[in-house]
Amino acid sequence: MTSKPRLAYVDGLKGITMLLMIYGHVALFVFHNEASVFNTIIDYARMPLFFFVSGLFAAKAHIGLRTAWCKLRRRLTDQLLPSMVTGLMFCGCSSISLSTALFSLHKAGYWFVWVLVEVYVIFLCFSLLLDALRCSVRVRCLLYLLLALATLPVPSLMGRFGWGNDGFSQVMSAYFVVKYLKFFLAGVVTGHYLPQFQRFISNPYAIGGILVSYAACVIFSIYTWSVFFSSMFSLVGVLALFCIAQRYRHFFSSSSPVARWFTWVGKFSLEVYLLQYFVFLGLKAIPLPPSFLDTVNHNFLLEIGLYGFLSILVTFASLWLMRLLDTMPMLRRIMLGPKSS
Repeated sequence: MTSKPRLAYVDGLKGITMLLMIYGHVALFVFHNEASVFNTIIDYARMPLFFFVSGLFAAKAHIGLRTAWCKLRRRLTDQLLPSMVTGLMFCGCSSISLSTALFSLHKAGYWFVWVLVEVYVIFLCFSLLLDALRCSVRVRCLLYLLLALATLPVPSLMGRFGWGNDGFSQVMSAYFVVKYLKFFLAGVVTGHYLPQFQRFISNPYAIGGILVSYAACVIFSIYTWSVFFSSMFSLVGVLALFCIAQRYRHFFSSSSPVARWFTWVGKFSLEVYLLQYFVFLGLKAIPLPPSFLDTVNHNFLLEIGLYGFLSILVTFASLWLMRLLDTMPMLRRIMLGPKSS
């Protein structure tokens, strides 16, 4: 089964998002700054964007049971199994017990692949049902959007009423599954109508309109604390980033060193994600004076500069660890899965 060709602008967008994700981990793990304003802003879009892109490449008119099983098997063997192995190794290197990692929402940081596979299973089951009903692409996309809308209030309700706090829900990371399913489905719908989407983006007023919508969602989410507008804030933010990447996609195909670096990071985003936590183990071992932490965390420009520098450093270190594992093919396959083509 042949894989879809890589798109440079998608890899570049994933590379930028990976850097933003590591920025958040620098704020949390190194500087213990949970109140970072910039980190709070980018938190609305960085992880949703990964689910959106995954959905974008999952879009297909009809899947079929055989194809569904092949795709799921690849997810399990190439992504989930290496993630679990690397997570176990990380727990062995840190002070996190296996039971704590298993019965927690974040899985010692390795929740993303676990949740992505669960979301993908939900999508496959729903798609196979639509196959059996012989639904057209238009009807499929309408039902995907309705399912996405139905999940909007669920994370808020789970937090309010304590749903998902039982052991099984924690093992399955049910809160994250419900939270990110809508972004995956939004990516699926966009993938079905990608040519039309590209024509829409070519309109000079399109991105401006999306950014105005994004600003409106920000204002409403701040002043109303509505779960609907907060979710729309994230969704419109993801669409805005994807629109900008689409509009300037030729930049990521250019010979610019910056563009090539971001596409390179995006190509190996899974490897960077899995290995970054080992780099943070070393960074957390470096004692930082409380006065230094306080100075950095209360100076916005200093925070952006230092956090950004360390984010790039962690990314490079993760890629170096990947290259080191490339010299040990068996260990590389167990920890990181097959090499990205």
